[in-house]
Amino acid sequence: MQGYYAVQAIFLLGFSIIVTIIFLAPNKRRKNNLKGIFNLWDVIRYGLIRHLGKPNFEVMKTFEGTFGPVFMQNYSSHETLCVMDIGLAKKLMSRSVFANRLPGNHIFYHRSNKKAWGPLFGDFKRNERVSTQRFEHDDPHGHELHQYFHHWQQKFNFGSSIVSIFNWLRHIPKLTEHDSWIEGHQKLFEIFQTIIKEKQVTKAYMDKPQDCIDYFLQKMSLQDSNNIDDSKGNVLTEEIILVTCADLFIAGSVNISYELEFAILFMALYPSVQGKVQDEIDSIIGSNNSVPLLNSKNLMVYTEATTLEILRYSSIIGMLARSSVEDARINEIPVSKDTTIAINIFGIHFSSRIWEDPAEFKPERFLNAGGTAIVNQDKIIPFGYGKRRCFGESAARSTFFLFYTSLLQKFTFSISPNHGPPSLENLVGIAKSPKPYFVTVKERLNGIS
Repeated sequence: MQGYYAVQAIFLLGFSIIVTIIFLAPNKRRKNNLKGIFNLWDVIRYGLIRHLGKPNFEVMKTFEGTFGPVFMQNYSSHETLCVMDIGLAKKLMSRSVFANRLPGNHIFYHRSNKKAWGPLFGDFKRNERVSTQRFEHDDPHGHELHQYFHHWQQKFNFGSSIVSIFNWLRHIPKLTEHDSWIEGHQKLFEIFQTIIKEKQVTKAYMDKPQDCIDYFLQKMSLQDSNNIDDSKGNVLTEEIILVTCADLFIAGSVNISYELEFAILFMALYPSVQGKVQDEIDSIIGSNNSVPLLNSKNLMVYTEATTLEILRYSSIIGMLARSSVEDARINEIPVSKDTTIAINIFGIHFSSRIWEDPAEFKPERFLNAGGTAIVNQDKIIPFGYGKRRCFGESAARSTFFLFYTSLLQKFTFSISPNHGPPSLENLVGIAKSPKPYFVTVKERLNGIS
């Protein structure tokens, strides 16, 4: 019996030591004095578990008051530097040492067979033609892509599940959103693969390429005929084309449509703002018969201020992630190689350190005292910043302006009397979008609703 109790005592002692190490021991890689969450005890005492189900950028924002706008997380499989300071965020995104996409064990790699393929990782040249194939309204591929993507992107919520804390749980089938992340990409790949096969039948892309898929297929055919060596990994393959098309489709699908949904929502909720934008449209562009043009954009100061406030308030991409190429320092903060750098765009856009009354929708925050010029535009980063800034930003801003002004030129949006005020709560998937809402739409004739 004494031997039994001795073994039991040794087991309990060993178990206690392991628990102490896991729960209390700080991570050995910690090289700075930043506050943060460093072990499972911190996860418990700061109540991180109760935030499960919330987007990671909202959870990070809740700790700004506890740790400040810059802090560390190191309770999972790798170290994360959390940033909600606009100045530091821009410095980090401007330096090449912090321009790596993400460490090799990140979930983004799993969408492409653990390869660094596509615009998310590759050095995607900005002067390439990146516009994807245009689908007609009755095109079955277009319908299938949009319907599937809309359903899938809301099913997968970045950072909201327990896998963001315990990364290894992704290996347990059907337990986390990791499976839907992979399955969703596979479905997109299948749809684009069908499009590629159809194009390869006619080979029209060899003479008159029309879109990025055509250009990719043309390049792939030329490299095959020239027997280009793949020893350096520079050969374009169908797998790389599929991943690239999926990345571009996702980026293009979540931007303009969601921003317009937010724009209509805000106009219905804030009729005085809508009226001022319409007055400016009528004054500079004209009513109904005049077509909005991009050369009017710089003349419409209040409309631009409203657009900036829509971008700030919606923050459809709540967070950007980078990683450090090597050990480095930023603002005297040591950053280890492969540290994930989480730029909390939502946190910056709603920080009381930067904005007065950030929870209010107020376009005037982007106007000078006389309302004649734009200010504070440098305090928002809806498209990122630096080398890996969204390469579709210019097209997105121009397209939004044309759709937004065209809609408000011809229609007035108001709260539906049959459904009540829409909610400002969001659906968060790959990106943020408004919850479904109802509004009343009235046609405007000669500038009158």
